[in-house]
Amino acid sequence: VLGGVHKGFSAPSVSSRETVNPERSTVWEGGARYRGADGFFIDAIGFYNDYSNLVGTCTNSSAANDCDAGEGFNGGEVDVHGIELTASHVLASGGYDIPLGLTYTWTETEFRSSFSDGFFGEVRAGDALPYVPAHQLTLTAGLHADVWGIDGVFSQQSKTRNVAGSGAIAAEDIIEGRVVVDASGYYDLRDGVRLKLKVENLL
Repeated sequence: VLGGVHKGFSAPSVSSRETVNPERSTVWEGGARYRGADGFFIDAIGFYNDYSNLVGTCTNSSAANDCDAGEGFNGGEVDVHGIELTASHVLASGGYDIPLGLTYTWTETEFRSSFSDGFFGEVRAGDALPYVPAHQLTLTAGLHADVWGIDGVFSQQSKTRNVAGSGAIAAEDIIEGRVVVDASGYYDLRDGVRLKLKVENLL
């Protein structure tokens, strides 16, 4: 079993107004970890992040309203909590190693105060943060021999919102979920020399 507490601090960008205060947070984590003699392992970790003062930074692609790129805004008190599961195992069959892996994260967010600004837009207490998907899943698998190997990564992310809000996401505010598949391979030309090839977003 394991647990921990971490105090976080993040200063606003230098182009922010004098009224923008630093971000402060406390992260609580706890869970369990198992390591098997056959190389199998699994982690299950719960986390709770208590932001006493969230800071958002305006960019050219992530602002609810008009604001200057680099400008910081305070988002007040925010709760972020969830669970992360990680598992991994290497199977051996016919002289080959078959590494398998899984990572899943569930995240829920909530503003605890109401306000309006140029970055977060109109926010009501109870709204969810934008750009934070509730579900993220990554699966990995490979086939490794003495001098060569191939690996694949399947990554899925659920839909999310591009503005703070609650309930069903309006059509104009949806960032659709996505699936990305990556593939890679390697070949050992000789001792100490390995040739690698990777294809990102295969599909």
